[in-house]
Amino acid sequence: MKSLTIGSTFSGIGLFELGLAMGLAKDGRFNPEILWQIEIDPFCHRVLNARFPASVKHHDITQIKTENLQRPDIICGGWPCQDHSVAGKQKGLDGEKSSLFWHLFRI
Repeated sequence: MKSLTIGSTFSGIGLFELGLAMGLAKDGRFNPEILWQIEIDPFCHRVLNARFPASVKHHDITQIKTENLQRPDIICGGWPCQDHSVAGKQKGLDGEKSSLFWHLFRI
């Protein structure tokens, strides 16, 4: 099996990377490892620490220096989308939360 590493941004409780890792492992050709996760919410950090004790946890994506991250094979993540909602102010990527996308792009 080929080793494959994953980094996760806006990890929440880790479902993106969990699903990705499970799908890759089920394929039978890959042995996925989650290297690091970025999440600002303290509750989510408690869940991530319980589910993924071996991964390195980071808190604020706006403060992360890419040279401090181990380079993964795959980066996954969703970013806050409240500014895209038709129920909100519809500022899109210019909104306070949705503009965090650019930090995902930077990483």
